[in-house]
Amino acid sequence: MFTKSDVKESDWVVLRNGKVFRALKLNDEFVLVSEDDWYLLESYRDTLLWPASPPHKLDIMKIIRPTKVTDLFASCYQYGKTVFDRDKGIGCDKQFSKEAQNHLKSLLAFGFRFIAREYSGSLLVFKSKPTRTDISWCNDWGDCLLTLPSDLFPQIMWKDEEPFDIKAYFESECAK
Repeated sequence: MFTKSDVKESDWVVLRNGKVFRALKLNDEFVLVSEDDWYLLESYRDTLLWPASPPHKLDIMKIIRPTKVTDLFASCYQYGKTVFDRDKGIGCDKQFSKEAQNHLKSLLAFGFRFIAREYSGSLLVFKSKPTRTDISWCNDWGDCLLTLPSDLFPQIMWKDEEPFDIKAYFESECAK
């Protein structure tokens, strides 16, 4: 799932209201800049939605990433690769069936928020965000209270750099 941590410097960002911005990094903060306006990326939810009730005119709808040096100097965003498109589902790398979504909702209802797959293939569920080690996922609280059948959620893999965030998934357009 594409989140604000996936935004890169020089990305073109298109808002729901049609305005186009460039993502720039200033003093370790991402700023969305246009000719006449700017917004701090940190003001957005992790799901790239504006904090006010969605839909909102400032929701990020599309992100286009330059692929060549000449794309950096283009005056419009049609050049580059679309890495996120809310309407087309681009950037939703984890797709789940309705049945799997019901399992995820049940886990969330019991207070579990993160799922991660171990190097061994085991599937673990956590209440707080775990960190990855060489062969496992763990957190400070040792709250992995549940191991799921390893054939459940094949979309969640060991190679994933971050644990799957159930809450963020349901807040995104990917769950729709």
